[in-house]
Amino acid sequence: MSASNKVMIYLEEQANARPDLAVQYGKLSTLYQRRLWHQLTDELEQFARRTDLGEQNLVQLYQHFIREFELKLNPLTLVKLAVAIIKELKTPQEGLAFLLTMLEKVKADVGARVLVLATSGLLQLRMGDITASKESMEKAQQNMEGVAGLEAVVYTQFYKLCVELYKVQHDVEQFFESGVQYLHYVDLNQISVEEQRTMMLDLAMAAITAPAIYSFGELLGHPMSKQLQSWPQYAWLYDLLTAFNCGDIHAYKRLFEQSPAASDSVLQPHAVELRKKICILALIQLVFARPAEDRNLSFADIAAAADIPINEVEWLVMKALSLNLIKGTIDQITQVVEVSWVRPRVLDNSQICTLIDRLGQWKQTLANTLLLLENETATEFGGFQ
Repeated sequence: MSASNKVMIYLEEQANARPDLAVQYGKLSTLYQRRLWHQLTDELEQFARRTDLGEQNLVQLYQHFIREFELKLNPLTLVKLAVAIIKELKTPQEGLAFLLTMLEKVKADVGARVLVLATSGLLQLRMGDITASKESMEKAQQNMEGVAGLEAVVYTQFYKLCVELYKVQHDVEQFFESGVQYLHYVDLNQISVEEQRTMMLDLAMAAITAPAIYSFGELLGHPMSKQLQSWPQYAWLYDLLTAFNCGDIHAYKRLFEQSPAASDSVLQPHAVELRKKICILALIQLVFARPAEDRNLSFADIAAAADIPINEVEWLVMKALSLNLIKGTIDQITQVVEVSWVRPRVLDNSQICTLIDRLGQWKQTLANTLLLLENETATEFGGFQ
């Protein structure tokens, strides 16, 4: 019996065994017979996304159907199907062995290679092999260098690997940076509310505690952040993150230093460092609130904004300078800090409104300057004819 006949018999048997999927099996059969590989690829992707297939369905579909023409499929689609198939396998070892057979078949396609490597890294991580997982991540990263425009699923899987690997390694800053990238590409419809909440909780904790993280706008601006805000047990953490983003030290004191939920949280051991961090952010917010031509800040103004003694202002400014959050000079004699630059960051709605107001003021200043020039020119040359 030819391979084609075996395929047709298998699809017919499956259609009879699963009347609820008979239409789908019929479409697969028709497209296969007509050799419409592109359309068949699309149909297989849709079929693999179904949640009512039952155990081992995709495994059997691959063994009895897809294997016969897999090299005719789009390489990235073939790997996507492989990723769906390994979810039905019993152990990560089986999944890894199956997935690695795909690497040779899709070696000519960058996106497909990266997806294989990233998924392999996740499986290795589940097996407890951190070294192998890191190697897979590095290989995937090398494949991505100089390449743009890969499909979102590729970036999603790569950054998911980075997130999980850095979490295991307790690398808070890299975990946060990778997590933000993951949020750029992930389809929220593909992950549960529980997973979204856990991710946001971890990212919020990382953002607040990481020594070098001073920008929270991207995280707060992502739709997933609403999962944290609507989670009664951790709604205070969303508000605390917002306070850090705005440099609002009074909100910080209310939420962290005076909140029972916060006082019992895992953030408590970091209390001293968090206080220093919010003071620096209060300084940044003070600078941001000033127009570019008026950024000479007195020690007294900084002390009031950061809620610190005036003798701690110089340390605070030097710390912000060392972190490259601002650029400027300190005049110890006059006790004035002249700020020439502040690190760009993603703004929230209130900060955008401040920027809009400032642009409005700048526009009015330009209009007044233009009017002054016109009047002076008219006086000098006797008016315009």
